[in-house]
Amino acid sequence: MRSSVVNLDTIEFFSRFLKDFPQGQTQYCERFSSDPARWNLYPNLNYAGLFYAIGNLLEVFPLITTGQTAIGEAVLDTLKALMMFLDRDTLEQLPLLLASNIGVLPNELDKQIVHLLADTVLPFAINEETFIKLSVPGVLMLVLQQAHDPSLHTWIMEGTMNCSPNIYEDLVQVIARGTSESRVAAANLLLHYWPFPNPHIIHRKIIQYKVHAWQRIPCQSTTCADKGPSVKSCYDPVICADVADTSPPVFLCRRCAENVIAERKAPMRILTQPMQASSATCQNKVS
Repeated sequence: MRSSVVNLDTIEFFSRFLKDFPQGQTQYCERFSSDPARWNLYPNLNYAGLFYAIGNLLEVFPLITTGQTAIGEAVLDTLKALMMFLDRDTLEQLPLLLASNIGVLPNELDKQIVHLLADTVLPFAINEETFIKLSVPGVLMLVLQQAHDPSLHTWIMEGTMNCSPNIYEDLVQVIARGTSESRVAAANLLLHYWPFPNPHIIHRKIIQYKVHAWQRIPCQSTTCADKGPSVKSCYDPVICADVADTSPPVFLCRRCAENVIAERKAPMRILTQPMQASSATCQNKVS
């Protein structure tokens, strides 16, 4: 319980700082950069030390007997707030740390972990300045193996597609070197997203695995009554703290996003929605 209090205090510290984040510098919240100007915006604190302390806490997490869900949520919220303050070497460890704790943290947090990976961490961290692209096969293998909800498999796949090129190569690596559970899921996802143009090339047998659609998280605005699916995201730290009491990004439904744009003139990003199943046969009626 003491760890939970420490984590909540940490979140409160980051929230206070983010509310005073300089205007016009939100690009540092959207994508990792090694630009020295980025570090001048942050207090000079031991962010890596906090990251490793959280890692040590997660190693003994199964020994915690009470309040696991609350502590797990606090840890994930802290990691989200901490992400943009990390140096490159520490940031590169974050995706695998999150993915490896699926099955360790309570099952009801699996969706939050995948959301954090697919919609926040990987889009922020994958670029030419980091080597996180090399971690993608490991992240996919861990999610496909440990997450028992198939909709989380398509979520991590489509989220990674948005920020990582040639994701099919990472799937092939999982098929070649992954665990038996992850291989089955990876093979079916590969054929789902990149189907053979001629369905008669192979005869697929009936298998237990089935691809499931995923859904965007509900609107995070604290004043939203409908809690419809999120369609836009905002990276302005002040707006994120005011609208949803969270660190960037905040995910909003259409109505709340329009209200924020009208009142704050804040830039928004359109979120890609779950993909429709692709056809394995040509849909051109003339051919």
